[in-house]
Amino acid sequence: MRLDAEFSEADLLYITSSLAGRLKPVALGRLKVGRLGNFLALVINHEFSSAAINDVAELSGLCVSEVDFLRAPLSFEERKRRTGLSPREGELFEQWGYPYVFDCFHFHMTLTAALKGEELEIALREINHCVSEAVEEVQFIDSICVFGEPSTNNQEKLPFELIARYDLGG
Repeated sequence: MRLDAEFSEADLLYITSSLAGRLKPVALGRLKVGRLGNFLALVINHEFSSAAINDVAELSGLCVSEVDFLRAPLSFEERKRRTGLSPREGELFEQWGYPYVFDCFHFHMTLTAALKGEELEIALREINHCVSEAVEEVQFIDSICVFGEPSTNNQEKLPFELIARYDLGG
């Protein structure tokens, strides 16, 4: 999200801190390694926690709607880059600046870049082995974070940087 020119990072941090104070932690239940297209991610294990899906969707929806007024309007370049969206995803993108929110949101924590064929199967097997104990435990969302994309003088994409983390306190 790019901030509108009339708002600062301090405004975003203040609003996010205030929001975190009003939100309750969410139990995700158990997670599992799942395929999302051609990459792997940790996803909610529906066998153990169907309520978590609704709780996470509500939490994520509030995180989007409560800070949206700070967002700059979409640029021509941002609109041009978003192709292949369903009509509903297109509506969400225009209204909220991102297509995978609210009813199109699916909680996941990305584990890999795009993988193909045997590479995907090997990664799935290895990751499942590495996280086997962790996915047996109930996981929680107990904080929200603000990340920023470092600015560079070239087109190089750098990893996001953590700016702030706020414990949920509702």
